[in-house]
Amino acid sequence: MRTRIWLAVAVLATACAMAQGAVHGRAPVNPTSEPQAQADVAHLEREWLDALDRADVNAIARILADDFLRPAPQSGHFIGKTELLRYYRSHLVPLKAEKKQIEDMIVIVYGSSAIARGKVVTRDAEGSAVSTLLFTDVFVRRAGKWQAVSAQENPVPGP
Repeated sequence: MRTRIWLAVAVLATACAMAQGAVHGRAPVNPTSEPQAQADVAHLEREWLDALDRADVNAIARILADDFLRPAPQSGHFIGKTELLRYYRSHLVPLKAEKKQIEDMIVIVYGSSAIARGKVVTRDAEGSAVSTLLFTDVFVRRAGKWQAVSAQENPVPGP
């Protein structure tokens, strides 16, 4: 009888530990292995960064879903696709000497949703890192097309 109780306690403790790990980012809960979906989202991330580098607001508009929202920490609010595109049209300029690249990106697919996480490293003309941002972007697949519904970047101190 004692053995059964200890076995039940061990199983319960293991299940709790696994759930705790999933909550704290150690293990994704129920991701699907969809290599094509992962590749499609990763490709979309690179297109998005390239469009930002070229100041191609129309390309960015195609990537963002109509219900896209992102935090704007300076204002203390969230802004939508319309506000972001308006800002880009008046402020975004093509990069000349600097080059941005995505590094260490991981895409996890959860059915019709996907999360992309990684780093955007900006390098000067000599190739030295001048800034690094950590990003988390959320995508949904609607009518067979992936689009971004949320994005957040956090600067990493130093280059």
